[in-house]
Amino acid sequence: MASGAGDGPPGLADQRPAWCTYKSLLDILKPGEDLTCRVTSVAHPPLSPPIGQFLEEAYMCIRNGAGDPHLTAADPASPLSISRAVSGNADQTSPMSSPMAISRALSGNADQTSPRSFLSAKESGPSTPPGMDTSSVDNVSPTWRVARLLDLIRGDNGLAAKVGSSLFWIAVSGIFGHIPVVVVDEFKDDLAASWYNLTLLAFRLMPHEPDARDWVLSAMPIVYAQAFFRVLLDAFEDDKKQFTGNATQLVEKLTLVCHFEITGFQMKADTARKIRRKLLVKTVLQKPDLNRL
Repeated sequence: MASGAGDGPPGLADQRPAWCTYKSLLDILKPGEDLTCRVTSVAHPPLSPPIGQFLEEAYMCIRNGAGDPHLTAADPASPLSISRAVSGNADQTSPMSSPMAISRALSGNADQTSPRSFLSAKESGPSTPPGMDTSSVDNVSPTWRVARLLDLIRGDNGLAAKVGSSLFWIAVSGIFGHIPVVVVDEFKDDLAASWYNLTLLAFRLMPHEPDARDWVLSAMPIVYAQAFFRVLLDAFEDDKKQFTGNATQLVEKLTLVCHFEITGFQMKADTARKIRRKLLVKTVLQKPDLNRL
């Protein structure tokens, strides 16, 4: 059964959601005989998934969060270090010419060059109760950091979802191609403005915890990638078998594109895998297609 308005994102066994009337991604990127992409403007995308709900589901995949079955005070996830403004362009794959092209788009080499490591060796210190003045030392617990991640996802009337609404189509274009460059550029402009506002929100939420703030902002590309993977699964019934069969490659490519578009830095696929292992719970790493809500 399809999920109601108050439910989380529909699960894999559910009917196609009300927000998507297309059975395949190809119906959007290359429909009909004229092969004209239906993604023609930022203002009127062909589908508008509930990004905020999918982000909250992705939050349930984070270690030391509400979805961690082994929640402890230990810190298995090293702080991520990069929080940068959006810049640059993601490389696009060659255009698709048939339904089999989805498989080809997912099976390519996802490695990208990396000018610097995305991982920081710095670990958080002992737990600091919420509300304690930490203006001199950023010394908060892993669970506190993850809680602030949820605050950022939910804050300012869905600002993180607005970021995701643009980033989703940029990621789709970066992996599958076909979206006109001028439209992708519009999405990138929109992303730059909304990400800047999300960064300001992070400063308001964590004014005296710069390391925690960096960790939260730098975790967002991984959160977005996991959310977008679930969007694709739930949206496109005809592609679900290929998406689940190539889950590792697809999540990897989504992670690389989301990271690059948000930070302006490229990284290798191996680095992306290491970050996901540090940040996400084991069950999600094993089966990223699972509905966590």
